[in-house]
Amino acid sequence: MKKLIYLLFVVLFFITSAGFGQEDSTRVEVDSSGVEENILLPTSTPVLLFSDAEDNLKEEKKKKKKKKRRIFTLAKNQ
Repeated sequence: MKKLIYLLFVVLFFITSAGFGQEDSTRVEVDSSGVEENILLPTSTPVLLFSDAEDNLKEEKKKKKKKKRRIFTLAKNQ
């Protein structure tokens, strides 16, 4: 009877140790922000809707318009 109990104990011990010894395959690597898998995080770099180049072009167009107005008003007054 004692041998059966010891044998059962040894078998259960090996079964549980084998189960705990395996690494969890569902583990997800955490990125630098500490978030594992967040749906709201972007998967690629975001596209800028407005850039500095567009702003510079708009400013240049406004300057050209002002110059044209000045030239037109000067020519009209003479």
